[in-house]
Amino acid sequence: MPILRSCYQAGDAIGRPGYCLQFEYNLEAINAIKRIPVIDREWRPSTKEWWVAGIRDNELTRIFSNFEAFTKYQASIF
Repeated sequence: MPILRSCYQAGDAIGRPGYCLQFEYNLEAINAIKRIPVIDREWRPSTKEWWVAGIRDNELTRIFSNFEAFTKYQASIF
């Protein structure tokens, strides 16, 4: 199962809440993210990260073994 290197809360171009994700190149993870409807994801080439809408957290939990650890840790510091 792929592992996130970085995950933080961020909005998309129109301000919808979600997560910016960085991980080592992993075709399985990329293909899984691409199965999320395009309206709920975007690739940000300048920072080499994916933004995924917050409503897709169940999918992200299935894709990345440490997604919940990132989101629970962030919640505890805010």
